[in-house]
Amino acid sequence: LAHGQTDTHTLNEVKCWTPIRKFQALGHGSTKKGGAVSTNEGSHIAFGGTAESARHLTLGCKQRGTADQAPFDHATGVGHVAGHAGHYADALAKGRQVVLIVIETTGAVHPEDAVGMLYAWHAETRAEGCIDRTRARSTARRARPPPPSSRTTCASSRSPP
Repeated sequence: LAHGQTDTHTLNEVKCWTPIRKFQALGHGSTKKGGAVSTNEGSHIAFGGTAESARHLTLGCKQRGTADQAPFDHATGVGHVAGHAGHYADALAKGRQVVLIVIETTGAVHPEDAVGMLYAWHAETRAEGCIDRTRARSTARRARPPPPSSRTTCASSRSPP
């Protein structure tokens, strides 16, 4: 699809993680680095064991609070978190769009980013000046039954009594 002057560089990153872990991070953090990512919330919050970790790793986070504060407390929302540059900090610094899609091995898809991305793509295809150059053609072959020589039956494969 092409759309005039609105072409931007977008990176779509898909993370597929399991919410079932032997060890959970409680997110207490430390005095030196402040709050930490929690992977222990999955039993009562959807994606509580995966989404926060994936965002922190991929997108990073800005510093919150000051180093003289106690580490960030997830229950109260108060405290210090040290800044962290994620894997795509360079792309974000250059003004590129990074879309993170979090999928769990259970088949669950994190709705916030995934649904937003699908709506954005839908809107782009409907925008004025959008040209769809996709050539629709089928390359699939018709299914044929296997040749008679490859067919077997249970009766013919058994040995006589």
